[in-house]
Amino acid sequence: MSKFMDRTNNVDPSVDRGHKISMRGISGVQQVLVFSGSKGGVGKTTTMINLAKTLKLQNFRVGIIDLTGSAELFLSASTCSESTSQKPRELSGISIVSQVHLKQNKITPPASTSHLKNWLLDIFDQTAWGKLDFLFIDVPTGNMELALFLGEILPRCLFLPVTTPAKASISALRQDIRLLQAHQLSVHGLIENMSFFICEDSENPLELIGIFSAGGGQRISEETKVPLLCTIPIMTDISIATEDEKPVCEQFPDSDALAYYQDLAHQVLPTHEASKINPGPL
Repeated sequence: MSKFMDRTNNVDPSVDRGHKISMRGISGVQQVLVFSGSKGGVGKTTTMINLAKTLKLQNFRVGIIDLTGSAELFLSASTCSESTSQKPRELSGISIVSQVHLKQNKITPPASTSHLKNWLLDIFDQTAWGKLDFLFIDVPTGNMELALFLGEILPRCLFLPVTTPAKASISALRQDIRLLQAHQLSVHGLIENMSFFICEDSENPLELIGIFSAGGGQRISEETKVPLLCTIPIMTDISIATEDEKPVCEQFPDSDALAYYQDLAHQVLPTHEASKINPGPL
């Protein structure tokens, strides 16, 4: 039996379903993590992909539902397998269903939020994900309606909002967290990306004074009682890998940047599983 309880009575009435909602496709999924937010440009997808690859390299089974069409770009150059309508693609060892793949196969991807909801329900019902430790869902920026929908039908899912220290990003994050909390949804913790700049010629990180305000993530954490899971800096390796649309662990397998994503992996794993992550020096 699926670990995700049926909340049919709470589902948005705009979702047209002629049968009872089924979650049989994800019955083998242990945990769903939802990446969503109102502010673009914060590195949400980049953070998700690097976390997914970090967990995969530690032998955790990871899947991704790519609702933005961006996640697959980071994995598209990797070894992949063919897929069917009822089986995800395998990209670099990660199972993925993406809007990019739909377009490549001349299938019209869902456009409106209502169509996205129906598409998601079909994925949860019909796509054979098999046994996964994590299923990541990358929600389009600004579509908090879709995020709330996921929280309604997947009551055990956890939200992982990503922010930068910039004032506009922090303001949007505050509203998103309050909205999720108002609907009694679980915000596992927040991630502050581009928190500071590490100059390779210096032993001390340099805060981006004059570009981003420092400490925004910590202030929101204290205000909302949501843990600040980690702060990820701007580093040359991360920037180059992102520009090349590759996970940093593939582009630079010996990079010091990997330690930050390993630390984040610790934060999303249950205590008895976190010990499996090989720590790196920060």
